[in-house]
Formats: sequence, structure tokens, C-alpha cells
Amino acid sequence: MKDPLIQLRFQALSLETLDEVGQALEGLVRAMLARDRVADAKDELKRIEDDLWRARAMRSIALYQTDHNATEDAKALLSQAQKTIKVKKRPKRAGELLRIIAIEQADIGALEDAIVTASRIPSVLTRLSALQRAAAKFQNRAGGSNKAKRAASRVLSEAFQQAAKLQGRSDELVDIFVDIARTQATARDNKGAVKTLRFIRKRLDSGQPDGPHMRYNRAYARIASAFTFAGDHPDAMDVLRNIPEGSERAVALSAVARSLGQTDNTDAALALFTLAKEQLINQQDGARKNKVLSLIVRDEAIVDRYADAFTTAGSIPDKEAQSRALLGMAAILLQQDKDKEARILLNYIPYISMRVPIYADLATRVTLENAEDRLKVSNLLIESLKPTGFDPIISMLPGAIRSVLAVQLTRGSKEMDEQIFTQIRELIRLLPDNLIRVNALTFLATAQAARSMKNPANKTIGNAWTLAWLNKKDEGYPLALANIAQSQIAVGDVLSAFDTAARLPQPTPEQAEERAPDGSFRAPKFDALTTVAVAAAKAGELEMALRAAKQIEYPSARAAAMAAVAVAVASPDKSVREVVGIGPTDIVEYNVLDFTPLHQEVVSEEEILETNGLTDVIELDGQDKKEADLNGSPESATN
Repeated sequence: MKDPLIQLRFQALSLETLDEVGQALEGLVRAMLARDRVADAKDELKRIEDDLWRARAMRSIALYQTDHNATEDAKALLSQAQKTIKVKKRPKRAGELLRIIAIEQADIGALEDAIVTASRIPSVLTRLSALQRAAAKFQNRAGGSNKAKRAASRVLSEAFQQAAKLQGRSDELVDIFVDIARTQATARDNKGAVKTLRFIRKRLDSGQPDGPHMRYNRAYARIASAFTFAGDHPDAMDVLRNIPEGSERAVALSAVARSLGQTDNTDAALALFTLAKEQLINQQDGARKNKVLSLIVRDEAIVDRYADAFTTAGSIPDKEAQSRALLGMAAILLQQDKDKEARILLNYIPYISMRVPIYADLATRVTLENAEDRLKVSNLLIESLKPTGFDPIISMLPGAIRSVLAVQLTRGSKEMDEQIFTQIRELIRLLPDNLIRVNALTFLATAQAARSMKNPANKTIGNAWTLAWLNKKDEGYPLALANIAQSQIAVGDVLSAFDTAARLPQPTPEQAEERAPDGSFRAPKFDALTTVAVAAAKAGELEMALRAAKQIEYPSARAAAMAAVAVAVASPDKSVREVVGIGPTDIVEYNVLDFTPLHQEVVSEEEILETNGLTDVIELDGQDKKEADLNGSPESATN
């Protein structure tokens, strides 16, 4: 039988541009590596003429070498990969690839190489991100030794120098400098951290509040908290004087108190938490007061003041706001492996949408040794779905449904499937009669298919299709159809999924360019057709796979689909979503089996306000600058 990878190579070489050919051939490189054919992967590498895709292929080989304990070879190949990249041609894409390579170099111990790679990134913001991540990776890899901390501190000092070049509203620059300072303090470079904070504090002091005053108050709060974290409490107290009394001062006092607790100064922390609550005595805006009290609950829990946090939550009069505060507290307790205490909080949270994340997290902690353990998991999920007399928070319900299905499929007892699926159907009926319900139905259909309930799954898909058609003018219609295609693939009906994917509207030119962090395309039509192509390839239907890929009109997305087909052919053990990637949204992920426990979700340090006032700086150094001077400024390039 003819090797399908050879056929895929011919298809790749028939694409029009070097960029498209390179992307498709890079997929073949990964396919060869999946079959442990390293020599063949290197031969494919020689066929790639595009510099970015050649560098990506080198990176793929380097990752393989790292996984197979050939770290020195990987270091050499990553260094060669970054030198291959011609930054002036496509500065944005080149910069992102250089950022990825720099982080991976640091992760395998090549910190000096990482610094060199980061120095070639034209965007100061992207360069800064690379340096910060590289420092963190290297420090984690080295186990927090003094040598690693000193090396990380040196990189962070360089990050500070880069950040100083940025322009924009000073209140929005604060987050960048505070993040650097906190990382410096973690690396035991308190002196460097204080220097960083004093620089941005001076810049903030000299600027006029050209944005909302709340932004400046929050900026000062973050600086004050970071000063305390770096051991400079006098400077922190001086900064606090810039913040008016009331709710804004309360947020700042709580943040400083948290830093005191994190640096083992608990007594002083308790006094500041008390002062923070006293600042709210005269607060007239009830919603604002509830939000700030929730922040104090979180901060008290972070520093192990659980009784105080619970009491503070009890002072929130609005039941939904109080429950949200307790849910945040539960997340922190679970992060600290205090399962019993987190479960107690369920007695005070009456909303199913908020109870499910806690129960689902607890269910992932059950040790699976026998069938009875799986029953324990399912019983926890069933308990989470029991009516409480309170209407669920609709906006949180689809995520709750997905969490229950994910844990049941991976850890629950099959004997309890029907009961849980029935409870899920009842909850879905509470959702609005629109595309939100369609997405929830596709989750249920995928779960039913995973349990070989093909007829019920097809019935659920039919209901989803009908509801989607009634809402076809909704802007979320393409995503709903893409979700339906995923469900059809789950039941093994790849041909119907192909038909559904083909019906999706074409994305706008702007949407066509959008990619997820892993490089996969966000446009639902591109993702759906790529998914069909991969599913067909995994089923041995290579001709259908190629037809689906060729249905994609956008050249780069078509090349990406070709690459995905090659990987699917060579990696039969990988799921469809593992091959394709994240997909068109980070909010509604396709794969029902993907589940992030509550304790792993990011807990923000402060209230996050939208930021869009930063001005990036584009720089080219060395040979990159020489080439740019000869060929024109790179600032106008966008890809």
C-alpha cells in the first residue's frame, strides 16, 4: 500500500506560495517524528524554503530531541532555528516565533541562548514577555537554587531596561513593571524590585490622570502591594497616601495586607485588613461595596485567614455576590488542598452554577482504585446538580454542564450515565431558546456518543440543528454549526459533519487572520473543515480528508489543514482536537473531555480593568537593522 505521507508531500508541494508549502511540509516533519523517523524528518526539513516554517520545523525536531534526552542537540538546533529567521520580512510573525524559541531555550537550561534570541524580537512588548517567561522557566527548572535566582535576576534586570522604553499611559504601564518587580522579589532580588517600583512610581507621580482616576488609584494599590512584597513597607505606606479614602483605599489596604501575609508578617496584615473594612463603613454604592468585600475575602483566604474571610463574606448582604465571594474562597482552599473546608462552603452557596465547579474539583481528587470509587465520583456530580430552590445563574450554566460531563466521562461510573444525562437535559431546558442552548446540546451529544449512545446522541444533535437553524441570523451561528459538526464526528458521522462544515459562512478577511495561542485558526469554518479532514484521515479516508482540506479557500488555513492531516495519519493515538488545536474560541472549547479544575483557574491579583493605551516600540538590532535599512522600515509590516 502506498505510504499516505508520500501522497501528502505531493499535495503540499503543489501549493502556490513558499509560505503555504512550508506550513504543509512542517506538518509532514511532525508526522515523521510521530513515527520516530528522525532521518526522514530532517529530509523533509531540507525541502522547506520559507524561513519561518523552516525554523518551526527545526523547533519540532528540537522538541523531539528534548523528549528523547538529547538536550544538547536540541540546544544547538534551537540556536540554529533562531538564526534562520529573517525578522525584517514578517516582523510580527517572526517576533512571536522567536518568543516561543527563547522560552523553550530557557526551559532546557540554555538561558544565555534565550537572551540572544529575545534580543532579536522587534516588538519591545513581545521581547519583554519572552524575557519574563524565560526567567521564570529557567528558575523553575533549576529548582529555585541561588544560582538560578541570580541568573533569573539578571534577565529580569534586562526586562526592566526594555520596559523603560515603552510609551503610553503611565497607569497602564504599571502592570508590566509590577510583574517584573514581583518576579525579582521572588528571585530574592529585593533591591532590584524596589528600583523597578520606584521608577514606575515616579513616572506615575509625574503623569496627569489622563484616564479614569480609578485606574490611577488601582495602579498605586498594585505598586504599594509590590513594595511590601519586596520588603519595603515604608515606601508602600507612602504610596497609600496617594489613594483617597473609601472603597479605593480599602482595595489598596487589602492588597498590602495580602503581601504582608505572604511575607510572614501576619499580625500587621490583620491590622490592615481591619482598616480596609473600616474604609467601607460609609460606602453608599452597595454593588461597589460587595465587590470590594469579595476582594478582601480572597486576600484573607490567600494568607490563610479562613475564619476572617468567611466572616467578611457573611457581611455581604446580596446572596449572589456573597456566593461569588465564597466560590473564590473555595478555589483558594482547593489550591491549598483543604478539601474538607471547601466542601463546608457548599452549605452557603445555593446556586447550582456555582456549586458544580466545587463538586467537580472534589470529584477529580477521588482516588480511583475500584468501581466503588467511580460511584463516589458520580454521586458527587449528582449531588452538585440537585435542585436547591434557587434559580441557577444562567451565564455560568453552560460551563457547569460541561464540567459535569467532563468529569463523568473520565472518572465516573457508566452505571450513573443515564441519571446524570437526564439531570443535564433538565438544566439545558432552563437555558434561553438560542445558540447558548445549542452549544450545551452539542456537549451532551458528544458525551452520549462517548458512551456509545448513538441514537440518543443523534436525537440531541437533531434538536441542536433545529434550534441553530431558527437562530441562523445570530452572529454566533457559525460557532454553533461548528459545534454541531464536532458532535457529528463524535458519533462517527464524518460525512454529515463534512456537509455541516461546508454550510458554514466564510469568515471576513479580519476573522480569517485570527489564530488561537497554539497557532490554530479561530474562524469556525476553517476549524470545522480541518476537524473533518483530521477525522477522515484517522478513519483511513485520505481522499475525503484532502477534499475537506481543499474546501478551505484561505491559503494559510488550507496549508494548516494539510499539515494536520499528515499528523493525524502518523499519530493514530492522538484525539482529533489534539491534532487540530484549541479551535475558534477559548471560552467554549470543543472537547468535552477537556476540563480545568476550579483550583487551577487563575485568580487575579487585582480587579482587572481593560487596557488599551500602551504604545509598542519596534526595534531591530544588528544584521536585522542593517537589512531593514536597505529594504525599508518594518513598522508597516503586519504579518
